[in-house]
Amino acid sequence: MQKLYGFFILTISSLALIGCQEGESMEEEPLELPPCPYEYRLEKDAKMPIQSISAPYSTVTGLLEAVITPCEQNELTALFTESTLRTHQIFLTLDAIYPIEQMHLDLTTLGVFDIRIETSLDGVKYSALTAMASTETSKNFEGHYARNIKLIFPTQNDVTLHQIAFTLAEGYRVLLDEPFSKAFFKEEGWTGADGIFSFDLNGRDTLNAPNPNTAFIFSDTFVGGVNPSTQQRIAPKLINNSLAYYNKEALEPWTFVYTRTEKALFLADAYLNHLPFQLLSPEGLDISSHINGRVDPLTTSTWLTDDFDATLQISFNTLTDVKALHLWNHPDKTSYILEVAVYIKQNDTWTFLKNASLEPFNQAGSVSASIEINQAVEAIELRVLGHEEGPYIGLSKLFVEGLEGPLFPVLTAPYVELPLSKDDQSARLWLQDGIVIGSNLYVFPILVKDEANFFRVDNVGLMEIPIVDGVLHHEATAYLHTPLQVYTEDGGTIFFGAGVMDHRDIDGYIYVYGYKDFGGRQLIVARVQEEDFLDFNAWTYFDGTDFKKDIRSVQGIMTGVSAELSVSYMGMHLKTLSLSVDENHHLRDRELCLIRYAVWPF
Repeated sequence: MQKLYGFFILTISSLALIGCQEGESMEEEPLELPPCPYEYRLEKDAKMPIQSISAPYSTVTGLLEAVITPCEQNELTALFTESTLRTHQIFLTLDAIYPIEQMHLDLTTLGVFDIRIETSLDGVKYSALTAMASTETSKNFEGHYARNIKLIFPTQNDVTLHQIAFTLAEGYRVLLDEPFSKAFFKEEGWTGADGIFSFDLNGRDTLNAPNPNTAFIFSDTFVGGVNPSTQQRIAPKLINNSLAYYNKEALEPWTFVYTRTEKALFLADAYLNHLPFQLLSPEGLDISSHINGRVDPLTTSTWLTDDFDATLQISFNTLTDVKALHLWNHPDKTSYILEVAVYIKQNDTWTFLKNASLEPFNQAGSVSASIEINQAVEAIELRVLGHEEGPYIGLSKLFVEGLEGPLFPVLTAPYVELPLSKDDQSARLWLQDGIVIGSNLYVFPILVKDEANFFRVDNVGLMEIPIVDGVLHHEATAYLHTPLQVYTEDGGTIFFGAGVMDHRDIDGYIYVYGYKDFGGRQLIVARVQEEDFLDFNAWTYFDGTDFKKDIRSVQGIMTGVSAELSVSYMGMHLKTLSLSVDENHHLRDRELCLIRYAVWPF
């Protein structure tokens, strides 16, 4: 009996299966989106192409893709019912980064609630933008840039979406150039780098420049090989900086320049040892360019010489008003300078001014002598008259006080080269932004040294790299000095050179951007005309209202910027600047940037 029962069940099941096959299907036909011949236009208020839509946490019936078609498809909707969260969340991706004018939303739901709107440039990190009531049909984005938009409906009730659309604002579309990006994936030699800037070597580094010859500079660079299957590096060597060239008209458009034998193409040697420039370096000071500055004897850089009759010459480009000189003695007692004769140069004539005594370096690291000048001079000389007995003599710091703030002269004096300290042996140059002027590329490197398990920045320099036949002659680089790193009285630190905007054709100025580390990273800006670029006493700094001579007066324009940034003028029709950064220096894909707009000029 048991066997017959089993046979009966099998027979009935088989008949049921045959019936399903022969009868009408119980499954619904899948919904299909009708053809949409809509043509997208890159013009203000035109609809933007939405690449994808998803709702990963909700149960959706209907056709989700129907709500993003630019054609009217009122009969096709998407119904959101159950959610694994307490909200319905919709993720939309555009086909590029766009400036968005408005979002248009057509939906049906029970109750009134606020829809939260978040945006992203990379689909990973979202930031809250605004909110809109569920009864509203549009929301103004006011030109906000995004590629990804998240809509959060704080309800578990059913929501029916009919259509979502976005319209273009004025601005620029940002696209990933796939072939260009793939050129940086190499399996041998140069295999990757950080800290990237590019320059039109013909001199005008502007958007849509016609010049085919572009130079790239990189900082930390990997040299070696890459396994094409696993994409793992093979015997990698890390060097501090490298170069590349791109010429779209050449048979082989890409050329990479690097070294396998040295630490870098651009070495830090010119910013080390006991050069007279170290008197102006901020290294080892707690406040820069101020008589209240304290010198740390363990970390300060110093000027040293074995010429006991040395003359330290302090020169200016033009006749310059000098109030006073403030000197800090050398921390090593055996190298103290005890007395100097002061001479001034006016109208190409040297005149004795006075003799001045210097106090020994004290435990507090405070000023050893203040010498009043109170005259317009072309140069000043300090001639050593007395010193302690030892193998060397020297000073640790010099502050030249002008009428409108600190002055930055050229210092000339004999000096001695000694074995590098452990800190100096770790020194390297990280390359910031720059600009082409005439037949030279000027780049602002920062001097980096190891510190415990991290690193510190000790100085901002300037490299003058000759351009010959469209190539950077890095072997002939001149390493210049700047006053562009400053420790301020409020405990902050100023760095310039992180970004440079060539604005010479618009208002005659070169704008040099940087940041102030103080309660966050604040964007700051200086400007100078081309003919005065190498005269740092002609630079002015934005104090929030106007440009002033005193670098210490600089004020932040905005917060949350990174140590590498780019500022570009977007054209007269927009009268705006775009700022590209890694927001708050989050380490993400460097092709992805934050773009913010500011009404001209700042």
